[in-house]
Amino acid sequence: MKARIEKGRLSSAIQSIMRAVSNRSTQPILGNTLIEFEEGYLRFTGTDLEIGLRTEVEAQVESTGGVSVPAKIFSEIISNLPGGEIELYQEKENELLVKQGKAKYSIRTLPASDYPLFPELDKGDICKISASVLQRAIRQVVFASSQDETRPILTGILLEVEGENINLAATDGHRLALRAISLPEKAGEQTAIIIPGRALNELSRLLSSGEGDVVIRVLSNQIAFIYDRMVLVSRIIEGKYPNYRQVIPSNLPYGTIASREEMSKAVKGAHILAKEGSNVVRMSFSADRIAVTAVTQDVGDVYEEVGVQYDGEDMDVAFNARYLLDILSILDDEMLQMKTGSPLSPAIIRPVGDEGYTYVVMPVKMG
Repeated sequence: MKARIEKGRLSSAIQSIMRAVSNRSTQPILGNTLIEFEEGYLRFTGTDLEIGLRTEVEAQVESTGGVSVPAKIFSEIISNLPGGEIELYQEKENELLVKQGKAKYSIRTLPASDYPLFPELDKGDICKISASVLQRAIRQVVFASSQDETRPILTGILLEVEGENINLAATDGHRLALRAISLPEKAGEQTAIIIPGRALNELSRLLSSGEGDVVIRVLSNQIAFIYDRMVLVSRIIEGKYPNYRQVIPSNLPYGTIASREEMSKAVKGAHILAKEGSNVVRMSFSADRIAVTAVTQDVGDVYEEVGVQYDGEDMDVAFNARYLLDILSILDDEMLQMKTGSPLSPAIIRPVGDEGYTYVVMPVKMG
């Protein structure tokens, strides 16, 4: 095996793969990355058996083959080398040499055949979607998934594909985030699967350029996202996702339109004191304003005010401040709409004019 490759390309590839490499596994091989020398390119693979990442980068390959190397050490070596061309080659079994100028590193290797198999991507495509659209959708829902591993279903995000529509839904039992997407063409088949939140977070990072399309493909108990020369494969969470449609209120009578930036500033201000106690903020709705307040015994109280358009009765509703801050930081629209009904009714928050996004948040019962 022998190849020459620019440091920038090599460094970018290994940094991407590191996201899937295990640091604490009882299987040492999972701390490695698989490097395959193919004609015209190098292929890098990392996996922790829950998610797997594969990427290909152009290289001058003189002889083909494959080995696996400790990913962290290999990454640190590449990072330490200056820019320019790097040589990767093997002179004897169980050793990979990394050379640039007068610097030369020898790394112990394991056979490529010992590395976990990457799934064959031979199933039919479910659909194709713009990378920028998918990344935005992931960002708008994944934060609402649960971190409680005792409820594994809720740590995942539901992906529904039917016809020319995709729904991404996440809930932790206290709030729900839902993004509906229209596809440019009809999906290959209908499906509903639960994807671990971590996998979609990693996918979002891979899609940072926002260019091109992502192909989604289901592989029995796994799902694959194919983007450019990268592939992310994730296990699917088995089980039945809650019927999220049941928690979306359909008849909330009162509507509020407000500046997202001003609302965010007010809630952040109230949260300074709220976080020292119950983390609850109270929102008092009236014709042209919302008063945002918080009281924490033995600490103090705060009053913030936001000018709004409100078409309902005067009303006080209490919310978990973090649930409000999460949505206010995720949305990047200038104006938001809030639908409410009563102090005990769930509220809906969405950008003005964007019916494809829904954030449902449960209120806190006031004492």
